Amino acid sequence: MRTAQPSILNFATGVDGVRYPREMVQYVADRGTEFLDLAPRADDVWLNHCALRAGFPVKQVAERSANFPLVPGSQRVRLSRVNLSGGNDAQIAATYSAEDVSKLRVAE
Repeated sequence: MRTAQPSILNFATGVDGVRYPREMVQYVADRGTEFLDLAPRADDVWLNHCALRAGFPVKQVAERSANFPLVPGSQRVRLSRVNLSGGNDAQIAATYSAEDVSKLRVAE
């Protein structure tokens, strides 16, 4: 579904940046290094999980991505190479509890 309405069903990806409210940033900081055990190579998974747990619905704020220029040499090693080959699935399974999944299903 394509919408600009805030929802816990939206999943933000930080390709060209994501804005987070100060309270969300504090919630993530308060969780410390927990992400290292659950989603060490999937920051988007971890941040969306934190948004769900903290009660922050995700909203698209721009029609198009910003398309920031890449830093030369920064794409030699990319998370997408591992994560899009099943890595995200494993980290989502480790991060989201049955209660989290139920909350998402109810919102559908």
